[in-house]
Amino acid sequence: MTDATRDWEQEHASGKLDFLDRPHEQLRHAVIACMIAQHAPGEVIDLGCGRGHQLLWLPPRDVTRYTGVDVSATALAALPQSAIPVETVVSTI
Repeated sequence: MTDATRDWEQEHASGKLDFLDRPHEQLRHAVIACMIAQHAPGEVIDLGCGRGHQLLWLPPRDVTRYTGVDVSATALAALPQSAIPVETVVSTI
């Protein structure tokens, strides 16, 4: 199956992508947040953001705006609440 034919809505809704909640994936997001902090403050565009796991790791003092882009409206609807202003875009990258 190619990315063009994947049913991203179904994969998010069914929990097939829940592995992204695991600690080793969260560690990756923590490292990325540290790298972003080195260039802060500023805006973040998260391409292929899924359910916004990266957003959880971004401190509001470092990020002035977060734009999450994903092909799945189901995933974007699950973005966590944040003190950072958030915009979502349903689109392929």
